[in-house]
Amino acid sequence: RRIYQVITDLAGQGVTVLWYSTEVEELVRYTHRTLVLYRGRIARDLSGAALTAEAVVGAAVGGTAEAAA
Repeated sequence: RRIYQVITDLAGQGVTVLWYSTEVEELVRYTHRTLVLYRGRIARDLSGAALTAEAVVGAAVGGTAEAAA
């Protein structure tokens, strides 16, 4: 769990952190913005209240914004 603290501290200092993960809950908990890829392209750019597990999974399987809401 130390790695999460290091990443959080760096982000708090304004450092950009590029993070690849397939763990949806990890993305929702630790990121401010998540780009979801589907078939090699950005399917959704999620941040703030829109960054939910449901929205990430919906975009990852090719769902639309409306279906993820």
